[in-house]
Parts: sequence; structure tokens; C-alpha cells
Amino acid sequence: LALTEQLLASSPEIAKKHADLQREHQNLNRQIAEQTPNFFLQSSMRHNLANDEEYVGIQFGRPIQTNNWNQGNIRAAQSKIIAASQVVERTRRDISQRAAVGMQNLANAKVRIERYQSEILPTAQRVIEIAENGFTAGETDYLDLITAQKTFIQANLDYTAAIGDYWTAYCMLDGFLLSGSLQDTAQ
Repeated sequence: LALTEQLLASSPEIAKKHADLQREHQNLNRQIAEQTPNFFLQSSMRHNLANDEEYVGIQFGRPIQTNNWNQGNIRAAQSKIIAASQVVERTRRDISQRAAVGMQNLANAKVRIERYQSEILPTAQRVIEIAENGFTAGETDYLDLITAQKTFIQANLDYTAAIGDYWTAYCMLDGFLLSGSLQDTAQ
């Protein structure tokens, strides 16, 4: 649970989704601010050729709104905030699920390694020793010795594969923060 929380706290995927959510909050603030129309100031200068006079004009005003208070854009921004919040939560659940799978793979690989170390490899070693002793004593033939050696080698290869699975799962969890973080950039 602590590892999952650590992954969630420092994940670039989550950080990107939070940035998207923050951007939607800023958009809502902008839409609320645009609810009140801006004042305007206009100046003009004219020259009358008929009587050779100059005219200067200044206008100051503000539109009077009767129906449009930008409710549509405000509601659209609010719905985008809700959608972005849901994306953050969905991403958190996805990361938690992937972390759980990774931790399960790590635990399974560790159990396999411990089983090979405690049971399978010692048993295979005893079988090869018995086959070698039986061969030197003339009780078993060469084929039995080769079969025991083949079994021992296969057990060691499987043990090595279990170690590889362990380190693959470990590295996947260690590099988990970057896994999938660049896939959503086009969205």
C-alpha cells in the first residue's frame, strides 16, 4: 500500500492529469470573469474639409447585458472540470491496478526463487549425486546419469529464469513512474 501511494504521489501521469484539471479550473475562472463585459474607451479625430475644422471625440461605454451572462460557457467549463476530475481518478485506479499486478508478479517470482533454493535445487543436486554414485558403483547405467544431469541443468535454467522474472518485475515497479506516461501526450 505504501509503494502504491508513493507511485501515485510521484507519477508523471497523475501530474499531467492534475495539470489538465488545473487548466480547466482556470478556464472556469476566465468564463466567470467574462460574465461581466469590459468597459471600452474609444477616441477619434476628424478633419472637416469644408470649413477646415478639427474634431476630437472620446467615447466611454459598457455593453448592457440583458440575457447573456455567459451561462453556457460557465456550465461547459464546469462540466470539463468534472470530466477532468474523473480522468484523474480513473488514472489513479489504473496506476493502482498496474502496481498491484507488478507487486503480485514480484511476490510470485520471489516465492519461486525461494522454492528453487530450498527444495528443487537441493533435490536435483542429491539426485545427481545418487546417479553419479550409482554409476561409479555400476548400479546404474550412463543414460540414468545423463538424465539426472539434464534434470539438474534444467532446474538451474528454471531457477535462473525465476531470478530473471523477479528482476523484471522489480525493474517494472522501479521504473513504473515512466511506464505509460508519454502515451497520453497526443490527447
